[in-house]
Amino acid sequence: VGQSIALSVGGNLTQTGAIVGNSLAVTSSAGAVTLTNAGNNVDVLSGSTTSGNFSCIDADGFTAGAPGITAVGNVDLTSMAGDITIDGLVSAGGSAKNVLVDAAGKVLFRNSGRVVNADAAGTVALKAGGTISASNTASQTTVTAGSALTINAGGSTSLSTDVASLAATVTAGGLTVNEKNALAVSSLSAVGQSIALSVGGNLTQTGAIVGNSLAVTSSAGAVTLTNAGNN
Repeated sequence: VGQSIALSVGGNLTQTGAIVGNSLAVTSSAGAVTLTNAGNNVDVLSGSTTSGNFSCIDADGFTAGAPGITAVGNVDLTSMAGDITIDGLVSAGGSAKNVLVDAAGKVLFRNSGRVVNADAAGTVALKAGGTISASNTASQTTVTAGSALTINAGGSTSLSTDVASLAATVTAGGLTVNEKNALAVSSLSAVGQSIALSVGGNLTQTGAIVGNSLAVTSSAGAVTLTNAGNN
């Protein structure tokens, strides 16, 4: 308790009991990291794998600290209570992998924090009981996904992105997305909330957009929002 923990393994890393400390740094050179005990409680987490998934559950929230969390596989970060703060690179590698950040509280991006899954079929999912926000959008593209970004938030959400498609459900506070390139909206629900989309290419949709207000800007393309379910 209150101390740093560093674990380096040459295969899979698993657990049958909780890990408790101030910081946890994990490296696997030939396997997966699976730390999914609900009693885990660390303040700062970092780590990497070269040939496996990276999964971690924490009891009350944590910071994904610099240099970050990277895997040649899926990345799954969950807090049972509290916030997840992304303060370094969180990255999945390999074909058709996924990054999931699932916080009972907020998901916060700061400093060099960003989520990257650049494979053409790579996806990112952000879930929060509260807000999803970034204080570093002037210097970072907070989310990069070769394929889809999925957002499910209970509070205001504001991100800078480089993704192919977006599906989002926001139940309070509104949604703001500044997309670097073209964007296809597969679904967007912000009932009673404001929506602002800024894109650097064409804006299209395959599913309905529902909200109180919609503000759209394209700096280099057409806006084609012709789904009959838009409301």
